[in-house]
Amino acid sequence: WLAGGGVCQSMPPMNPLSLSKLTSSMIFQLPADPAAGMEAREVDIGLNIKFERRDMAVPHLARRSHAGPWEYSRECRAQLRAYLTAFPEIAKGLAALPPSQMPDAASLLRLGSAPAGTSPTTYFNKVVKWLAARPPSSGALTKSSALALPPVVV
Repeated sequence: WLAGGGVCQSMPPMNPLSLSKLTSSMIFQLPADPAAGMEAREVDIGLNIKFERRDMAVPHLARRSHAGPWEYSRECRAQLRAYLTAFPEIAKGLAALPPSQMPDAASLLRLGSAPAGTSPTTYFNKVVKWLAARPPSSGALTKSSALALPPVVV
C-alpha cells in the first residue's frame, strides 16, 4: 500500500487533486456531436475506486490509513498507470487546474494539450469505452477505513 503523495510522486503529472478525481467519480456533460450522431449526455470518466463522501472504497484497491489519508494498492496503481498511458491529456489537464476548479470537457482537453480539433465527445466516449472494458470492481464497495476491512485485505 502506498499513500497518495507517493502515488503522485511516482506518476507525474499526477497531483493530489487529479489523483482524487481519477480514483473517484468524475462526471462531464458532453455536448451533442451531430457529425458523429451523438446526443448530449453525461459521462463518468473516473475509475470509481473510492468515494470520499460515502466513506466507501473497493477494498483491494484503496483504503484509508489509520491516520486518515487514502492509500492505494499495487493493483490500483497499475490501473492508474494504464489509464494515464491511454489518456495522458486527462492527467495533464487536471494537473494544470487551479485547486477546487473543475473545467468542462473541452477545457480539460485544452489544458491537457490534446491535439487541436479534438472533439470532447469523441475523446470522452473513447474513455468511457476503455473504462467499460475493465473488469468490474465497484460491486465490492465497503467502508474505507483500514479498521473496517478484514485482516486479509489490510
